[in-house]
Amino acid sequence: MSESRMSPARRELQAAVPKGLSISARRRVQNVLWQHRRYLQTLAKTGAVGLSLKAARASHDTLRDWRVLPEFNVEETRAREAFIEHLEYVAVQRATEYSDQLLMFLLRGLKPEKYRDRIDLQVTPVIKAVGGFDPGDVL
Repeated sequence: MSESRMSPARRELQAAVPKGLSISARRRVQNVLWQHRRYLQTLAKTGAVGLSLKAARASHDTLRDWRVLPEFNVEETRAREAFIEHLEYVAVQRATEYSDQLLMFLLRGLKPEKYRDRIDLQVTPVIKAVGGFDPGDVL
């Protein structure tokens, strides 16, 4: 396929493959890079590891192998954070539209010092002599 007819994603994959590899080795590396990208994109959208692995055509064993790589762990963490940010956005939208309970939950999480449940306890000391023992005698 000519360079001009290639998709930007494919061009990026080819650029990421080290030079000097055989054609079959280049294809294997490209496949792994594609799987990484597909897994991370799906994880960022769904937050579901199993679904993301299925989309990447990879197994849990493969994921364990990928997690040995520090760069992959960083990217996986970013994908999870992107998913969490998306959930927060959706929660805020729903809370401001029609869910008072969700809105209060979000406010308590964001500003607990202001929106937490408050319980005011007033304790009055009660001293009783029990069985001939006077608690006032104890330090």
